Amino acid sequence: MKALITGDTKDPTKAVRGTAWAMAAFYVLIVFEFFYMATPFATYFYGAYLPGLEGLNKITALAWLTSFFLPHFATTSSTLVNAAPYAGALLVAIGCLGFLIGAAQVYSRKLRKRGAAVGGLYRIVRHPQYASFILAGAGMLLLWPRFLMIVFFVTMLFAYHGLAWIEERECLRKYGQTYADYRQRTPRFLPFRLPLAGRMSFLSALSTRPWPVRLVAGVTAYAAVLLLAIGIGFAVQLFTHRHLFTYHAANAVYISLRPLDETTLQRIAQTALSDPRVQERLDLVEANGGRLINYVMPWEWGVTEIPMNGLRGHNTPGDHDPRKHKVVFTRALLRGHAEVHGLDILRHTIRTEPVAEAWIDESGQVARVLDPPDEVPYGTVPVPVF
Repeated sequence: MKALITGDTKDPTKAVRGTAWAMAAFYVLIVFEFFYMATPFATYFYGAYLPGLEGLNKITALAWLTSFFLPHFATTSSTLVNAAPYAGALLVAIGCLGFLIGAAQVYSRKLRKRGAAVGGLYRIVRHPQYASFILAGAGMLLLWPRFLMIVFFVTMLFAYHGLAWIEERECLRKYGQTYADYRQRTPRFLPFRLPLAGRMSFLSALSTRPWPVRLVAGVTAYAAVLLLAIGIGFAVQLFTHRHLFTYHAANAVYISLRPLDETTLQRIAQTALSDPRVQERLDLVEANGGRLINYVMPWEWGVTEIPMNGLRGHNTPGDHDPRKHKVVFTRALLRGHAEVHGLDILRHTIRTEPVAEAWIDESGQVARVLDPPDEVPYGTVPVPVF
């Protein structure tokens, strides 16, 4: 068998090859927002992202797509949630490695004219490079968990499923029973058979139905899976909110970036609010019915996504004075005009604007109050709020 291979399988057409690479390039462009944020050129990279994100935020029904369902910089009381970024990084690494191994295996056989690849990773799954992209995509979903990423991830799953189906039809036409036997004994994407796979044989039967039937079935399945995935995202977001270290009042939420019990967090908040300089700056926000998301952290800490004036950049050293805290007060810009209170403020916030900073020393007194910074690093880009 002659191996005519794209990024993943044995004998696809040029159209399938182009579609596969275009899909991969598009997804990489989207998920690499995470890496753009980590570079000093993030502001410039976001020139391309900003119109789309702002466009979504202007539509109340869609503004939630830019929100995060897992924390970006805040620690939680859940070991599972705290481990998500590490699991995401591991999945990305495994996915990238699997893609490279699969590509090397396929193209080495092609160059040596050794026939179709059915050993190595291809002995485990029929489409190891697609599977590797999916694995890396799942990892990025944990590293940069916007709801918008859920939509892209589910879309990628269905796109690769469709491409794999097209490629396998071509392989069956070219290689006949030899490929049919290979397909019968080798799973498509997962290295194991799903328990319910045998009961879902009707899905295979759809492949023989007219294209309008297949189209309606595909769109219905896509919508169902997408709604389920988004629902899971909201459940994870609610779980995350409940495990943040917070203290909240009717019009404000205080989030501690490191573990603090609610009593200590409340005392820090009340100390900051007792300073007339702080209260003067908050009066304007509260007079207009505004809501606040306020971040509590050690003096030595700084987070780029939080609009602060003291320290900038990601700087969260473990060696810090636990008696010294600063409170960064920010105004929450909400989607729509919903009357939200308490933790619900987090769920409805698009982005935040700086108001003031109160630095509390080891004696429990406000040592200094800082005005908002002249410039916010990411401008009007919706960044993580917890």
